[in-house]
Formats: sequence, C-alpha cells, structure tokens
Amino acid sequence: MKNDIPPLRMTVEAGKLAPADAFSAERLESYRHGTTMFVQPITDPQSKKRRKFWAILGLIIRNCNTPWRTVKDAANAIKRTFGRALGQQGGATMITLQEKAACAARALKERRFVYPRLVREERMAKEVAEREIAIMEAIVEDYRRQMERSEVRDPAQGGLPL
Repeated sequence: MKNDIPPLRMTVEAGKLAPADAFSAERLESYRHGTTMFVQPITDPQSKKRRKFWAILGLIIRNCNTPWRTVKDAANAIKRTFGRALGQQGGATMITLQEKAACAARALKERRFVYPRLVREERMAKEVAEREIAIMEAIVEDYRRQMERSEVRDPAQGGLPL
C-alpha cells in the first residue's frame, strides 16, 4: 500500500516541487496524471545549520544582556526585524508588522474615499459603511500600538542592531 512507503522527498525548483531522488520520482509516476495531493511542507528539522543557529542564539541569551528571556522570543524578534521566516529553504518571505500597518492604513483611506459614494449610489447602507470604516480604524490603531510596543525596531530607524 502507498501508505506503508516512506514519504516523498521533494525539492523546490523555480517555485515548483520536483522529486529529490529516484525513489520519489518513481513513486510520483505511480499516481494518475491530474491527481490532487495534499502536501504538508516539512524541512529537515535537525539540519546542521538549524542546530547551530539555535545553539548560538541560546549562548547569546545566556551570556549577553538582551531584552529577550527565551531563545524563541529572540528568534521571533529577528523574524520581525528582517521579515524572513528563519529555517525555511529559500527564506520564505514573512509579512512584517510595518507592512501590515501600512496596508491597513491604505485600506482605511480607500474606504473613506469609496464608501460615501457607494452610500450615495444606494449600493451600501450608511450604517454598514460607518461600521466597516470603524472596524478598519480599530485595526489601524491596533497595529500602531503594536509597533509602539514592539521590542525590536528596524535598525535603520534607530532600533536594536542585530
């Protein structure tokens, strides 16, 4: 049975999955063309570079005066600062807090511009428009507060250098 066989090993090449070895290639050929597969990406959790990263970060937390209490807190701060998901092949881009705040502010500006016209044209109820704008205002305010409380800021803007 296909469930008794080891998982397929795949490599990301130009944004597409390709078999990483002959065994995986042969197994892929056993599926009918057009078969939908559910894939859960998992990188090697014990790769040498990954272990080294966590070991070095642990030493920094133990031996240096940092604003973080745990290794996980420090790793998350690094992710937020550099906008990268650490430990993932190819450094999959993570959306930063600043990017989310800017997007929410643009969405609020757009709603304030578009919704009054939709209300005038009777394509949107006034109460719905007001509520939607209020929700987006709250989201923008939440992001503003989060950025103020953020432990690590962009080093180019006077934040902690890492």
